[in-house]
Amino acid sequence: MKKSELLDQLRLEVGLAFDYASSETDFFKKVLQAIYRVTEKCFKLSLYITYNDGLDMKLLYHLSSNDEYNKQVFGFGFISLCYLRATILINVKDNQMIFAPIFSNTQLKYVLGIRTMNEQYSFSTQDIEFIDELIRFIEAKQQTFE
Repeated sequence: MKKSELLDQLRLEVGLAFDYASSETDFFKKVLQAIYRVTEKCFKLSLYITYNDGLDMKLLYHLSSNDEYNKQVFGFGFISLCYLRATILINVKDNQMIFAPIFSNTQLKYVLGIRTMNEQYSFSTQDIEFIDELIRFIEAKQQTFE
């Protein structure tokens, strides 16, 4: 499947996730499950929730094909970057990671983490644009659950 077809399929599935969600938490789980399913489990997906007035994060939900979870340590500097409302792409050895902040009004509420191995899938600008679009959709739709 071409990348553009994959991203179109993801858009469709994420829209359906909202249609069938019963709560905000259920919405996020369905979004992550849709991404995981459509990409044929080549991503490790994590959703972090902020606490302590947005100064700390803890894992809320995680999906991985091998149930391996590598705890991400977020320092204050990283959390400060999230307040820029920018998707962050990190390349470390054979891994690529995307971290995308999700806001509720002006408050940083969640951070979506997507991790893959370069040989399985390589992130491109198309992926970053899709993630930015996904985050805007989530931010708009999460308010319906509040």
